[in-house]
Amino acid sequence: MAIAIDTIFDSNEGTTFKVTGTLFDEDDVVIPDAVINKVTIAIYDYTTEEVIRAEDTLTPIDGVVTTWLTKNEVRTINPTLRYEYRHIVLVADYGGTKRVVQHAYVRMHNVPNYVVEVV
Repeated sequence: MAIAIDTIFDSNEGTTFKVTGTLFDEDDVVIPDAVINKVTIAIYDYTTEEVIRAEDTLTPIDGVVTTWLTKNEVRTINPTLRYEYRHIVLVADYGGTKRVVQHAYVRMHNVPNYVVEVV
């Protein structure tokens, strides 16, 4: 499976961006939607392991899943740090018993005076 982030792997706090994943099998062929059992994404703060987005189910279209990170998900948790990392985990179960897992890391720069209301 490949994961692509619609920006460089270095972003400013509060800058939303798209995460896409193309689901490939062991032969590097796109997995048909009909054999995909479940696709999930979860987002964590790398340092504290705080859950930023709990496991969330995504729906594939032609073997591709897409989601946007919200402003709340790209906020700085510890305002004393210059930057934080987000750990993105994309998991696809397919073909009954097969699973692929992909990880990505994004560095989020702290933007002074940026405020997001946590709901």
